[in-house]
Amino acid sequence: EDGRPQHLVLADAPGEWFRGWAVNENSDDAEGARWISDNADVLILIADCEALSHDESVGPARHDIQALAPRIAKHLRNRPVALVWAKADKIVAPETIASVRNAVLASLPNVAEFHVSVRPSPGGRQAPGVIELLDWIVERSRPSVQLPERRIASDDPFLQLGRV
Repeated sequence: EDGRPQHLVLADAPGEWFRGWAVNENSDDAEGARWISDNADVLILIADCEALSHDESVGPARHDIQALAPRIAKHLRNRPVALVWAKADKIVAPETIASVRNAVLASLPNVAEFHVSVRPSPGGRQAPGVIELLDWIVERSRPSVQLPERRIASDDPFLQLGRV
């Protein structure tokens, strides 16, 4: 609105962190998930439509989301949370979508829902849903996050924060 840039840090954390955190929030393997849970302004639960579209991975992918939603709810502290259907161009069985959505809504009834894909819309140049998701994140962010100390010296902006 005022022309000043908005800085965002998006943590694309390994699923293993959150898989362990969902089962045992005090697990040593879940330290990164705990940090994100403690410090994030906005929480995003990713439903990977590609994984949910393959028979052999539907069960584990669905289970991970269904186990993680109650843990997020326990640590929500009135923060906004989104269910993002990533790779939404992949076809997922309606009963799988309903099962995941119902499990998430049971724990997180105020979840916002987005469908995103890196594939552009037919005749369009933007990836569907990505701009809407980023707008939603920016509208709900607060500028008070304290980033961890930098551990890697690099001019590459993707490596400047190092490992948490």
